[in-house]
Amino acid sequence: MRAGTLLAVTLTLAAAGANAAMYKWTDQNGNVQYGQFPPTGVEAERISASGTTRKVEPQDSKSPQQRLEELEQQKKQQGEQEAETAATQQLAAQRRNNCELARKNLAVLQEEGHHRVRLPDGTVTYLTDEQKQQRVAQANQQIKDNCN
Repeated sequence: MRAGTLLAVTLTLAAAGANAAMYKWTDQNGNVQYGQFPPTGVEAERISASGTTRKVEPQDSKSPQQRLEELEQQKKQQGEQEAETAATQQLAAQRRNNCELARKNLAVLQEEGHHRVRLPDGTVTYLTDEQKQQRVAQANQQIKDNCN
């Protein structure tokens, strides 16, 4: 029984070894090398169990840590771009809102008659012609600044 178990284990290991990938490549000195793992950055041929070969492109010579750092850098840049885009969109929305308010204020100021305003202390007063002209100038400046 022991010989049978030993034979089964040997055959299992031999079968597993036959399925393992083998590679053939030429090193820096021009010597042909064989192994299960070709060095990174080297063009290698995969050798099958039947003896046929298949060309394998060189692997990226960057380490997994370098690839991870590059990926993190790309994510960081993407996040910065998204934040910048969101800030630009928010600024554009604020400018549209400011434009609309300035146009409404100008339209009210250009109406005939006296214009009442509520002061910060809650009291109501009427604008003088000089105050009205100042507010018209402010509204026009706000339109110029925000309505492009």
